Amino acid sequence: MPERFLPCLFVLLWSSSFVAVKTGLRDMTPLLFVALRLTIAAAVLLAIMARRSWAPLSGRRWLHCGIAGIRSEEHTSEL
Repeated sequence: MPERFLPCLFVLLWSSSFVAVKTGLRDMTPLLFVALRLTIAAAVLLAIMARRSWAPLSGRRWLHCGIAGIRSEEHTSEL
């Protein structure tokens, strides 16, 4: 898929989320709906990871990811 269509795909997925939530919450509880969404997202991400070749992160990269995660959590807790 050409990279120029990725923003359009993102907008389509993001905007259809509202309709999916409204439809899904009619038939199931909010907790079950969130669990289903996270399970589907995890399956999609695992499938993408299985298709790509990736090397484990080095120690320095793990440190960088950990600091970035902590800093992003700090910003969201300030809101």
